[in-house]
Amino acid sequence: MINLLSYNISYGNRFIGERSDEIEIHYNVDFQEETEVKIELSDYIFNTEKQHQVLRLKKGNIWSRFSSRGSHLVNNKKQITTSFVEPLKVSFFNNKTNEIINQFKIDIKFVDVSLRSRDDNKINAWIFGDSHIGHICEDIEYDELEYKDIRINPICKVGLSCNRFNNSDFINFLSHFPIKNRDIILLNFGEIDCRMSIHKKNYDKGIKKNIILKGVLQSYINTIQSIKNYYSENRIIVLLPNPPFKDDHIMTEEGKKNLLFNSNEVDRMILHQNFSLTLFEMSTLKNNFEIIDLSEFYQDKYGFISNKFLRIEDCHMKSNKEYFDFLYKKLNSYWNEKL
Repeated sequence: MINLLSYNISYGNRFIGERSDEIEIHYNVDFQEETEVKIELSDYIFNTEKQHQVLRLKKGNIWSRFSSRGSHLVNNKKQITTSFVEPLKVSFFNNKTNEIINQFKIDIKFVDVSLRSRDDNKINAWIFGDSHIGHICEDIEYDELEYKDIRINPICKVGLSCNRFNNSDFINFLSHFPIKNRDIILLNFGEIDCRMSIHKKNYDKGIKKNIILKGVLQSYINTIQSIKNYYSENRIIVLLPNPPFKDDHIMTEEGKKNLLFNSNEVDRMILHQNFSLTLFEMSTLKNNFEIIDLSEFYQDKYGFISNKFLRIEDCHMKSNKEYFDFLYKKLNSYWNEKL
């Protein structure tokens, strides 16, 4: 048996660039014999980022320490993060049988005010997306996204598909960020779905891909409406997902299996086009969100993402400051049109 006793979180000083946090978890162990235990820490809302330790335990009071940078190194000391700002889940498994011994929710909430612009007169544009948005800003310093009248804040959650976002407590997640009434909320989801998860669900359950896509999109529209209802004073903008990459992009066989689920460029492009077209149509009908399409910045003449922007043997784009400069021009133009 394992019982949680207490926990303590120490936060880095955001205002001097320290964005690594640590959590120390104290728990009591009482086994009849020594047992190999896996202690796993994960984010509670989306359950996409995990890290673990393995210890041989029998009896007594034990503690384990985890760093917020232990599971993924995107944006180290940069924009954001795997920081401990949201509820966490700590799980204890028998490492031999994988049987769950016990699980606990660590219900924390830390609103990181340092993510906002230091100029209160500026609009903050919050981009909530998957690991793509994290990799694009990986080598960009914090102040480089501080533009004349807008501060861009990329918020990265590794492995977060549009479908998973839709089926989560997304309002709870957004509430962990200091979003004010004049700010812009941008959503950047869907690439994972069109590249991998829709193909996997089609393979596993035999459901047609267009039917799966339709369900994801309907849920996304409902999600956007819920966000607009909660953040009624904020502009909601949907960034269309990255275009698919071509089959000639250099990938290992393992990468093709894990990152593409054996999809091909034709299937990925059909899903991407249908995803984008539907969002365009719904933005016109619903009139509660806007669309920004950045694909002209990095697509080739056939509509695929150009290989020169991609990391070799990876599905992510290289870090690119010009991407955000291009987005800023779009936002600035959009903002001036509304005045």
